[in-house]
Amino acid sequence: YGNSVSSGAEAKDYDDMVWFNTGSHTLNKAINPLGRGIPTRCITEFFGDYATGKTLLSTYCLKDAQAKDGIAVLIDVEGSFNKEFAKSLGINLDELIVFAPTESDKKGNIVPLTYNTVEDRINDVIDLIRQEYGDDKPICIVWDSLAATNSERDLDETKDRGSNAKEVKFIIKRIRPKINATNTALIIINQVYDNITTMPTAEPLKATGGRGVAFHSNIRVSFLQKKGKKGKVEGSKDDDADDDTDDKSGTIINGVRLHFFIDKNRVGPPFKKGTVDFLFDIDGSPQLDYYSGYMEYMIANEMVDTKTKGWIKVGEDSYRKGELDRLLQEHPELL
Repeated sequence: YGNSVSSGAEAKDYDDMVWFNTGSHTLNKAINPLGRGIPTRCITEFFGDYATGKTLLSTYCLKDAQAKDGIAVLIDVEGSFNKEFAKSLGINLDELIVFAPTESDKKGNIVPLTYNTVEDRINDVIDLIRQEYGDDKPICIVWDSLAATNSERDLDETKDRGSNAKEVKFIIKRIRPKINATNTALIIINQVYDNITTMPTAEPLKATGGRGVAFHSNIRVSFLQKKGKKGKVEGSKDDDADDDTDDKSGTIINGVRLHFFIDKNRVGPPFKKGTVDFLFDIDGSPQLDYYSGYMEYMIANEMVDTKTKGWIKVGEDSYRKGELDRLLQEHPELL
């Protein structure tokens, strides 16, 4: 059978993968117990409502790919890539490959990216990198986003709209072997939308692409932004606050707290959950708080002793819940 058969000893394992840091230690740890982040040779889906940090987390993965001497590729279907913000995160724009809608038809109209063109771009970039560097060159591809991508049917007014879910399923089936065989991490960003149906038993929210995307993903992370205090990062209280403040109590809102849930996982235990904090700078740009949510994660997974009310115990040492930095500095094994 030629090269189609190999021994189990030759199968790929964790040591053959490259892992990309999401910018959140809590999310990295929830995906994999070693806290490595998003692995290559896998398809990862970030899905959830708008403004839940999916693009920001995937941008950190692109940044880490460059830091690991890899190739960072962005398929910018939405046309929302912010060069200045990406540069502020540390991304080398000269080394970043970006595919975006371009003026390519005879009339000069902007032609949106379709499922088929995205598939072609993914195949082309992997083939070119393999020819230049071989199969082991780390590649991180972010598809932003699946929900914003058109099918050929959408652009042809003479055709019935039909279902795009089947088309997405077959495209992912075709590109998956190439992802598995190379040091490539494909991150698919997806949105959820209200299920337009009157059936009381139907799911209230659905993700574009149907169950095909979920079936073929190795890792699937859902993101949720909760209302009220659970969705805010509060700072100090401003005694001079007026009616225009974000909180009637005068508390200054320093950022947004997002909640994630590992819906599916092939590189670690599934169904882990946690939070990630986005803190706003003076200019309004968000920055990830790397260790945010990790104290709650350790408590939920019984990594620390919480029997004493209001205190965290590690061996003979005691800490308050707000002393995460000191706790991790004195007990780095918890990382």
